[in-house]
Amino acid sequence: MSLTAALFAQSRWHKENSGTNRDLSFVTVINDSVFVVGDSGTILISTNGHDWNMQQTGTSFSLAGLTGNTEKLVTVGENGTIFTSDNRIDWVKELSGTERNLNSVTWDGEKFVAVGDSGTIIISFNGVSWINKSTDSEFMLKSVACNNTTLAAVGRKNTVWDSCAVILTSTDGVSWKSQSVEQYAPLNHILWNGLKFYAVGCNSTILNSIDGNEWNICNAGSVGSQELTSITKYFDRYLTAFGENYLFFSYFDDMLWTEYEPSSLPQTTLQSIAWLDRYILFIAVGINGMIYTAEDDDTSVLITIDKNSQNRNIDICISNKILRAFIPHNMMKGNVSIEIYSLTGKKILATSNSTADCEYTLALTNCAPGVYQLSVNNGRKRLTRQFIYSH
Repeated sequence: MSLTAALFAQSRWHKENSGTNRDLSFVTVINDSVFVVGDSGTILISTNGHDWNMQQTGTSFSLAGLTGNTEKLVTVGENGTIFTSDNRIDWVKELSGTERNLNSVTWDGEKFVAVGDSGTIIISFNGVSWINKSTDSEFMLKSVACNNTTLAAVGRKNTVWDSCAVILTSTDGVSWKSQSVEQYAPLNHILWNGLKFYAVGCNSTILNSIDGNEWNICNAGSVGSQELTSITKYFDRYLTAFGENYLFFSYFDDMLWTEYEPSSLPQTTLQSIAWLDRYILFIAVGINGMIYTAEDDDTSVLITIDKNSQNRNIDICISNKILRAFIPHNMMKGNVSIEIYSLTGKKILATSNSTADCEYTLALTNCAPGVYQLSVNNGRKRLTRQFIYSH
């Protein structure tokens, strides 16, 4: 049995009031706050995805990326533009040492790394002083991401006849290695989801890699010509690849990608998508100051899952106040008990089953909205999964 990413199927897209008609190019979530950047130095901040505050930078150059750590935010853009902020209110212009467009920036736990046109790579340990580590000028680097050990930058390589994908990796931000991905279409965005790198681009291209060195192509539904511009993770494990009028969903094993009905999406050019876990909310941004959010009144968690998966995690679907838990096959031995606890440790619900059926159903009718923990115990092993119930 398979549940195919129904979050948007029952949800409604809401057009939010961004307070601007400038084009918006990038959205990200940092420490439960949403940040959007765009044309003419636009920076928007929201804590809930609905109410937006505009920050003043005083530049006419467009901004393309933003990242941060616990002390500082850094945003980058056209003509080597860099601004930093220590308080999310005042933005200071920094000297990048380049006039080339900067398209993306990340924090790897030690330093900021920004990438851009003509192979531009610059690094900074404080966001203020930047060091040039640029590579091949044929590379247009569009996005950069990192895990605990590796930085990965993606984009396109312009050749005499055509353009193709480029992926550069580095363990220190100084020396960069070009990976063999010329057979793939140009790439626009890269993400580390806690398990793998995922890169998306032209011709519905979705690539993944565990270490940044070996890359595999994923199957992105039936549409082969869409340009995917952004990818985000939601509920820590699931993926949404996003393009103009198209969305693809995947369970974290990335072998099943489900295309979302394009006629149900906002009919406007959207550029970037992010997930605000605190409010169970997708946020997409695009031209003319467009910000759309998607949520569902009845569904807390709706995901793409494969019931026959041997994965060791618990999958949860909540719809119309009914929780359905899908338990790994290796847990279905003996008498299995399913229990729901509040965060204070109080048992809320319980059920048991001695069959090999991997699906359990519990009614949440008398549960108040909040955060709960689902526990599965077969007498020899116990698994838990935290979930949010929002009616």
